[in-house]
Amino acid sequence: MDREALDRLLLDRSLGALSSDVEALLAAQIETDPSAQQRWSEYASVTTAARQVLHSNTVSSLPPFPSARIQGLERTRRQLVLFRRVAGLAAALVVGTVLGSWWVRPAAPALQPDKRPAFVHQASGDTERAGRSEKSDFWSIRRLHQTAQASARDGATRVIWDSPVSRPRIGGEL
Repeated sequence: MDREALDRLLLDRSLGALSSDVEALLAAQIETDPSAQQRWSEYASVTTAARQVLHSNTVSSLPPFPSARIQGLERTRRQLVLFRRVAGLAAALVVGTVLGSWWVRPAAPALQPDKRPAFVHQASGDTERAGRSEKSDFWSIRRLHQTAQASARDGATRVIWDSPVSRPRIGGEL
């Protein structure tokens, strides 16, 4: 009989799990083999000691579960996560503001706005006809063009902005 099979059978015998005929054959093997006798005595002593410990009436208590400590650690962890998220948002806001103010600088000095407002006056004196004309002609290109011509300032410059990624340039008259 090989060693592994013998060890399995000896463990089963020490735990009382062998049938009577297999136990008789194993007992005959143990009597003829001195190494099997030595292993059987080791298994028997271990299982006897285990039975004594398990069947003893002494009760050992476990230390109390540290639930308050675990709850405190979880609360601290949540606060740290919240702090890191808020700090990350604040840092992104600061970096965005600094980069935005550095990147978008005025290309030229600001133009002084015209102090007087430009009004469009009706050339005709007939107010009823002008009101009717204004209502029916409100969305016409001709009226919009006349309004733009009337509100144009002398010597005004225009801002040319070709692309949203480039800086606007100033040039040409309106």
